[in-house]
Amino acid sequence: MRFATVATGFLLLLLPNVSSRPGSIHSLPPNSSNAFLWNDTAFRELRQKAFDSLGKGRFLQAAALYEHGFKVALEKGDTASAIRVLNNLGAAHLYLLQYRRAMQVYIRAKDLASRTGDAESGPAISGNIASIYLQMGDEKSAWEEIQQALDDLAPETSNAVRTRLFILAGVIQSYVGDLDTTTRYFGAAIAAADAEADPAMEAQAWDHLGGVWQRAGDLDRAEIALTNAFRLRKLNGGKDLFLSYPKLGLLRLAQGDLRSAEVLMNRAIETSRQASAQMPLWTPYHRRGLVKKAAGKLREALGDFQTAIDMVRVARLEVIPVASLKNSSNVELHDVYSSFIETACALYLETRARRYAEMGLQAAQEIRALALRDRVGDLESRLPAEYWERLAQLRAAQAAAFRNRTAAVDDRIGRLNVELNEMEARAGLEAQVVYSSAPGAVRDFGLDRDELLLSFHITPNVSVVWALTDRDLELRPLPPEKVIARQVAGFQHAVQTGSANAAAQGAELYRTLFDGLPEQALARKRWKILLDGPLYKLPFAALVDSFENEKPRYLVENHVLLALPAILKTPGTNGCDSGLFVAAGDPIYNQADSRWRGRRTPRAARKTGSLFSLFGWGGDAEESQSFELARLPGTGREIRACANVWAAKSGVKPELLSGAEANWDSIRATFARKPAVVHIASHVVSSPMNPEEAMIALSLGPDGSGDFVGPLQISALRFQTGIVVMSGCNSGTGEALPGAGLMGLTRAWLHGGAGAVAATHWPVTDDEGKLLVRFYEHLHQLKGGSAGARAAEALHLAQRDFLKVETGQIDARDWPAYFVVGKE
Repeated sequence: MRFATVATGFLLLLLPNVSSRPGSIHSLPPNSSNAFLWNDTAFRELRQKAFDSLGKGRFLQAAALYEHGFKVALEKGDTASAIRVLNNLGAAHLYLLQYRRAMQVYIRAKDLASRTGDAESGPAISGNIASIYLQMGDEKSAWEEIQQALDDLAPETSNAVRTRLFILAGVIQSYVGDLDTTTRYFGAAIAAADAEADPAMEAQAWDHLGGVWQRAGDLDRAEIALTNAFRLRKLNGGKDLFLSYPKLGLLRLAQGDLRSAEVLMNRAIETSRQASAQMPLWTPYHRRGLVKKAAGKLREALGDFQTAIDMVRVARLEVIPVASLKNSSNVELHDVYSSFIETACALYLETRARRYAEMGLQAAQEIRALALRDRVGDLESRLPAEYWERLAQLRAAQAAAFRNRTAAVDDRIGRLNVELNEMEARAGLEAQVVYSSAPGAVRDFGLDRDELLLSFHITPNVSVVWALTDRDLELRPLPPEKVIARQVAGFQHAVQTGSANAAAQGAELYRTLFDGLPEQALARKRWKILLDGPLYKLPFAALVDSFENEKPRYLVENHVLLALPAILKTPGTNGCDSGLFVAAGDPIYNQADSRWRGRRTPRAARKTGSLFSLFGWGGDAEESQSFELARLPGTGREIRACANVWAAKSGVKPELLSGAEANWDSIRATFARKPAVVHIASHVVSSPMNPEEAMIALSLGPDGSGDFVGPLQISALRFQTGIVVMSGCNSGTGEALPGAGLMGLTRAWLHGGAGAVAATHWPVTDDEGKLLVRFYEHLHQLKGGSAGARAAEALHLAQRDFLKVETGQIDARDWPAYFVVGKE
């Protein structure tokens, strides 16, 4: 991010151009005569001091000054100045990565503007809010907010504000809209910037338009747009030309002019030292690497990609989590790693030098670890405000070192790193994989003699699988993502519907994924699997590795299967020694339930077809209390059967939560006792705002409102439990985005403190929990090892039991649905 001032000294917040997402905007200083404080000497000095603090990286001080200025303005009755100071306060919070606080500040400013009829600042405030939504990957909310900003434009609104709003609208439309609408907004931004005589913003609008045309495949129009941006910067003194070189270089790459592309990328690197405040330092190296890779200069390309990764790590981005990989800057971060991985793998296949396979595997694990870091909002509550200020100061120092490295700058970077390390340690942040290109580095994975680690990297163009044992490492190319996704979808559907072709499809997919890997590696009993892309939806247990007398032999029959989100350098938890078994099931889902004791809603007002009112995202209060689901009486039998087995084995009285007690507050209260097992049998539904996000449906509250728990609520907790079992519809599903893997309930439970999670890929018909009863029988007998290892072993034994007996005790479509994700 960078801050600049317009002629009047009003604060303007711009975010990195590399993200292709414009940042927040601010209205100009008030013209209203009601803003009598704005040019008052003391008030102006306070604003200048706050602005200077921002420039020096003293963001806490700046925030405190803006807070004081806001209070002064309110006390004096100058709401116009108060609104504008709130805008600047929001910018200070954004610099500290305090998105929630920034949003609260902007909403307060927006409410003040609405109540006082301040039409001048309303659109700019809405633009700021839209920008935050966009940075967090919520394009739908961003579009709703920017629409309000555009609707609120007044005739007197400046072209400076209009330009930024139109650019923001164009960028949002490029994610959620059509090409024609997107280009119209950028065209409007160009016209407004020209009217304002602002060549810098006009060039930015041309850049965005060029990017849109290039992604659409219209390279001729892209060249016109990007050349216009270059011309404007050249005529404006040339100080911002570093923004044009990498974009023109990528265009030349797309046009097949590799020589010109490399020249432009070299120029981008030469000039990027002045871009450090506006462009991540790794960007030009990554883009030059893409050019060299296209030219077949794989070793040179790998060197550029490694430099880019080094800069990512030096910039300490590992502590800034991937809140949503829809955020384009985070997707580019994934692309940096992916480029390195794919190039290293290509060099291995060309040379068979093991070091390249190791380098690719290590980088793959690091990007997985980055994707599993705490979200910014979670870290905000764990790390002190000073941490974020020091982090911003570190980046500023690193940018200074990139321009002119001195002993003083090196000393400052060292001191800041020490301070940050200490604050992270006090906050208890988990350790993570650190990429290493040293030979033999993968030995740190600590595999036993009976273990095989399979790590998949799947992208639209290049897919590979690593097979690692305690002795050897093998790398094999796989088909592109589209081919694998088609096979996985077909196989999953065949298994789920009980198709006669399921075994044949399972054998074909097994060959797709594992043919060519050493037999001695595949013979290992315990498989640890690092999934990617479509493989998150694959029921591995039902893959067929061979046929005996025309009968399929399923993978789970001879292998213990444990999925891992990443390999972290933290010991796997052994679970909890309390022996406590907590189970919640058979919640009250509708007011017709005889167990319901709350205030009844008239039948005509009850809703059964929409979840929107349930979460307060639409509809009236009465509707929010009337959503109903069908009762699941079988889940009551399930939790009692499982609890009885556990109690008989452990001697510890279980805690059963059913009916009205099957609610989130009751479940959460049990975490203080560190349960060994938490078992939840319930509906699992899709969030109305994000169909890919699963939410656990628990019992209605006394007022008839639904109790729905999603990944955010779970992962925000800090608890310790051994194993969480989710017996519900689609309890393991989640949106598989690049680098992040499973972004559903399983990840949330691991993040919150579970050692392992057992879940299902699809709804099961086993109402009495027969397979889970076997699972718990085996689980209690297993001693030692991590929670994940024991849960995977128990599920392996339970699934194998039902394959052997063939008595019809469980539907053949049910046993493959279960899987275990561990934390080690």
